[in-house]
Amino acid sequence: MNPYCVALLCLLGTTGGQLLFTSSAQALKTAPPGVPWNAIWTLGAALVLYGVTTLLWVWVLTKLDLARVYPLMAGSFVLVPISHAALQRTPLTWQTLCGAVIIGIGITVSVRGTR
Repeated sequence: MNPYCVALLCLLGTTGGQLLFTSSAQALKTAPPGVPWNAIWTLGAALVLYGVTTLLWVWVLTKLDLARVYPLMAGSFVLVPISHAALQRTPLTWQTLCGAVIIGIGITVSVRGTR
């Protein structure tokens, strides 16, 4: 298995986990009195996803140098807001889009600098 592909899965897992954490928090905010089962299940799914992602990340670090692969994880700062906006059908601000471009440039510069 290609460690870069697994690192990409880790990035997607981190992004998915953040979206699940947000969903759990929203469910807690709007939960009626009693046990907020929807929030509990969503939080549990987020924790499981983070756990699996962590194990995969450790495997990636046995194959690749941290300085070379870690900048890819900064992609979550781009994917999370864009995914959240798409799923919640909310507009992205120009500041978020500019920030995503700047982060993308930073990732590119950082990864190229570790060759």
